[in-house]
Amino acid sequence: ALRAHDQVALRIPFQQPVKFFAYPECWGIFLSILRSARKSIRHTAYTIDAPEVLDAYEDRVKHEVSIQLLAEKSKAYGPSPKGEPEFLKTLHEFPRPAGPGQVHIKLFVPPSRRKRDGSADWPTALHAKSVIIDDEIAIVGSLNATQNSSTYFEMITVVRLETEVLAQKEIFCRWFADYGEDYDPDSRPGTSAG
Repeated sequence: ALRAHDQVALRIPFQQPVKFFAYPECWGIFLSILRSARKSIRHTAYTIDAPEVLDAYEDRVKHEVSIQLLAEKSKAYGPSPKGEPEFLKTLHEFPRPAGPGQVHIKLFVPPSRRKRDGSADWPTALHAKSVIIDDEIAIVGSLNATQNSSTYFEMITVVRLETEVLAQKEIFCRWFADYGEDYDPDSRPGTSAG
């Protein structure tokens, strides 16, 4: 049997522990790595409107891959003035197998910390872009999971160093637990469900 590290090496097209990709190659690499998930995907995203990403997620859920998504709250309930779809509702409604495949969505709610001069010392919006696959591969960079990212100059770094992937996972898990509010598709800001 192959060790986990060897299995990861077979799933991505390079051997280096850290590799940088730029446009146009980064979009294909990003999708390829998403589609390679076997156990889990942990994704921090401002928004998702690329059909290829939603298709990859739906396919992975059917293969019992668990997905945790921390998304920007202001983008959660669309459509926005730009016409973005209600992507979280789409993810939430994926058909799920009886096994461990699941989708857990939380919305980023920043802590209300202020500096002495009254300005915020914490971002008021989530602009982080990271994906952790099977707790073995981390993808970080400027690539959004949007249609524009497939045609604009974006960059990613793919990391397979155990300590760096662990650090990304710890950050994600802390934000997911401490600054994530469970997504309710039947609720919209300023309304009450039921």
